[in-house]
Amino acid sequence: MKEIIISILVFVFYGLTFKSEYSVAQWVQTNGIYGGDVKAILVSNNNLIVGTEQQGIQYSSNNGDTWNHTNLLFLSPAYCLKKYGNKLYAGTGQGLFVSTNDGVTWDSLFKVSPFASIPIISIIAFENTIITGTRHHGMQMSIDNGKSWSKDNIYIKNAVEIYTFLLMNKKLYAGAEGGLFYSTNNGSNWEQTSLKGLTVFDLTSQNNNIYAATSKGVYKSTDNGINWQHILGELFCVNSIAMDERYIYAGTAYKGIYVSSNDGNNWKQCNNTDKKIVNSIFSHNGNVYSGTNKEGIYHTRNNNLDFKQIGVNDKRVYAFAEWDNKMFAGGMGVGLSS
Repeated sequence: MKEIIISILVFVFYGLTFKSEYSVAQWVQTNGIYGGDVKAILVSNNNLIVGTEQQGIQYSSNNGDTWNHTNLLFLSPAYCLKKYGNKLYAGTGQGLFVSTNDGVTWDSLFKVSPFASIPIISIIAFENTIITGTRHHGMQMSIDNGKSWSKDNIYIKNAVEIYTFLLMNKKLYAGAEGGLFYSTNNGSNWEQTSLKGLTVFDLTSQNNNIYAATSKGVYKSTDNGINWQHILGELFCVNSIAMDERYIYAGTAYKGIYVSSNDGNNWKQCNNTDKKIVNSIFSHNGNVYSGTNKEGIYHTRNNNLDFKQIGVNDKRVYAFAEWDNKMFAGGMGVGLSS
C-alpha cells in the first residue's frame, strides 16, 4: 500500500541554475509556514497557494518571500487543491471550500463536524458538477456548482479511499483502494472495471489511452476503460505517473523511476533511482522532477535516463508546481528553484 507521508516542517527554497547537463539547485528554507507540512501546491495567476497539515491554507504573491494567512489558517489539514476555471477548491478534514480570488479568501461549500473526521483527499470539477473523494466515507456530489449537495454520501462497493479522478470521453473514472471504478452519468452511479483487488493511486491519459498507477504496477486501456493490459511491474507499487509529449514516467516504491518511449509497451529503469520510494513526478519544458521519501529531489532533462539528486537530501517531497520560471517542491517543505 502506498506509504502515507506525514511531515513536520515546511521549507521554501531558492536555487541557482548552472550551465551543465543537469539543473542543479540549492534549496533554502523560505520565510513562513514553520511547522506546517505542505500537502498540496497550486498556482493561480499571481499567487502561489499551499495546503498544509497544521496551518491550513496560505498564499504568497512574491515568489515565496513572504506568506499570507487566509481565513482557513486554523482549519487543518488541507489535503488537496484543485483549479477549475476561475475557481479554486480545497479539500480539508472539515469540508470543501472555494475561492474566487486566487486563494486570498475562502468560502465554505459544505462543512462537516470537526469531530466527524471525514478527510476530502481528491476533487474533480467539470461543467456544473463537483465531486469529492474521501477516506472511508465515499463521495459527496453537487450538480449546481456547490449550491446543494447529495443528501447522502455516494458509497461505491469495495472502494475504501478514493485517491484520484479522471474524466475522459464523457466517462468518469475514480481510482481507489479497492480498484478502478467508472461512471457514465457524471458520477450518479458507479461500476467497477476489471481492475479489482488493488489500489489505484494515480490516473492520466494521452492519445485516447488511459494509464493507471496501482499497487500492482501500471495498467493501460486503449478502449475507454473496457479492457486493461498490465504493462509494468506486477510485483511492485507505482505511486505516481506523469508524461510529456514523448515519454511516460512511473514513480514506484523501492524501484525508483521507470520510463517508456512507446506508449508503455516497453520500459527502462532510470539510472540512480533504484530502491528509491518515489512519491511524485512532475514534467515541465523538458525537465522531469521526482520527489522521494527522505531522499529529496531527483532531476533529469532532455529525455536523459540519468537522474541526479539535486538537493533536500533528507526531506520527503510529494508535490511540485512551476511559477514564474521557478520550480516549487512541497512535502516536508516547499521549494523554489529558478
